[in-house]
Formats: sequence, structure tokens, C-alpha cells
Amino acid sequence: MEADYSVTIATGTERTVGDGTDVLIIVEHGTDDDLTFGNFDDLSIDGKTVSAENYNKENGSLKLTLKAAYLDTLSVGDHKVTISFTDGTVETSLKIKAAAPTPFPAPAPTPSLTPHPVLQTGDNDNPVLWIRLILLGIAGLAVLVAMKASRKRK
Repeated sequence: MEADYSVTIATGTERTVGDGTDVLIIVEHGTDDDLTFGNFDDLSIDGKTVSAENYNKENGSLKLTLKAAYLDTLSVGDHKVTISFTDGTVETSLKIKAAAPTPFPAPAPTPSLTPHPVLQTGDNDNPVLWIRLILLGIAGLAVLVAMKASRKRK
């Protein structure tokens, strides 16, 4: 006589590739739940045995945590999960969904077609500057004239 097991996928029966989440499966025995963990024998998906490095198991009925890295190796679609015990088996299904495509980045804004004002790079409209330059030139001429006049006197 086969034992009566029930299975629940606590994290939901659907998972998206690359989302980084593990899947928690809880199995309970119908009459003597204390035997569930000790009677666990094997976990397979689509008829292929899952290596123990790809899941964790803990007591408290039987809690199997399928690791995200392993789940990402499964193809997109429905998968048959079989959990075997020394006194029976239980089955459930798990759906793997494709990752959502990454959206294209927003297009860059188009440059404005209105001309921008031209910035001036120099300041040549300062009258004080021009007055100083003229006075400096006059003073220079006066020095030259004075020097020439002093040479003639000698």
C-alpha cells in the first residue's frame, strides 16, 4: 500500500527565468507526517534526477528548496516534478516563464532648431581702456621729445 502524500509549492507554481528566486516545495504525509523527511528518497524533474547540490532539504514534513541557479537551466514551459519516498511518490508541476525583454532606451531628445544667441568672447567697448591707451601713448611721445631736446642742449 502506497502512502498518502500531499505537495504544495509554497512560492507559487510559476517562476521567471533569471528572477533569482528559489522555489520552496513542501510535502506532507497524510497519516504520519514525522516520517516524511526520513522517507525522502529522490527528486526528479521531467524524469531526470536532480542532483542534491541543486536543492536544500529540511525537516518539518519535507521542505525542498530548488535553487535559482538550477531553475535557470530549465527550459521555458511546464515541467513535471516527482518526489519519491521509500513508501510512495508525489507529483506536481512547475512552470518556467521566459524573462521579459528589456525595453529599448528612450530616444535622445532632438536638438532644437532655433538658433541660440552668439556669445561675445572679448570686451572691446570699454572707453576707459581706450583713454588710458591714448594717454600712455601721449606720455611716451612726451618722454621721447624731452630726451631729444636734452641731447640737443648738450
